[in-house]
Amino acid sequence: MSIDQTGSFGVLSAFMSAKLDRGDLQIPMLPTVATRVVSAASDQNTSARDMAKIILADPALAAQVMKVVTSAAYRPAQPIESLHHAISWLGMTEVCELAFTAAVQGRLLNVPRQRLRVERLWGTAVGAAVWSRLIAEACGRGGESSYLAGLLHEIGVPVCLQACADLAQASALPLSEPVLDGLLSQFKVQIGVRVAREWKLPDSVLAVVENWARWSTAEQYQDACAVTYLAHVLAEHSLAGHAPLALALLDEPVVQHLGLHPAQLTALVAESPRVSQTIQSFRS
Repeated sequence: MSIDQTGSFGVLSAFMSAKLDRGDLQIPMLPTVATRVVSAASDQNTSARDMAKIILADPALAAQVMKVVTSAAYRPAQPIESLHHAISWLGMTEVCELAFTAAVQGRLLNVPRQRLRVERLWGTAVGAAVWSRLIAEACGRGGESSYLAGLLHEIGVPVCLQACADLAQASALPLSEPVLDGLLSQFKVQIGVRVAREWKLPDSVLAVVENWARWSTAEQYQDACAVTYLAHVLAEHSLAGHAPLALALLDEPVVQHLGLHPAQLTALVAESPRVSQTIQSFRS
């Protein structure tokens, strides 16, 4: 950073710290339909018809879910003509995951003047969500909330971006890319934890938001953090437009911790095109 940028960073950092200490950070509300989907999914008495009714109550959400379900990523063997059919084919859990993803998409992308950043963030989030589920299935670790943890592991970033932009505008200070990067590095995890608590996310997801990047020192839900860390790495590869190489990952400590064997890693790599297609299907 230049001297001017350092000064701007120091002032904005102090303002952000004060805002967090006062507890007046503006946290976006979790969409009502997303809350209903999660609640219904956890209720064993919820039928496919019940879930379809919840999703259909929001026509835009229903259209987005159908768009994804009928996309190349899911390779339907026959035409999917209704949400009830989609649930019967894919299963309740996967359709709920897709519905939740579509429901929170607007919250993650609604950061004016930071469109490129949040679009890449969204791609990473969707990719990490799908990879997290695949990794958890492959190694039998990560828990039932692996998809949700992958999707929301960097939920603090868009909220931090908006808060930084608002502070810079209110204080008439420049917000250069280096300054913004520094503020994100300092505050995104703390803010992400606050969002996770405000949204009443599962404890395992909260732990992932706080510790995924330093999974090896996580005191709770270490496996979930490790799964998300590896999912994040694979999502970055997916966004770069090339498949991750199984052999290059074999010596990674996180792969050894999760006990993934070469054959399992190769099978995961084979899913890379599908993950990329899923990311694309959620783009506007």
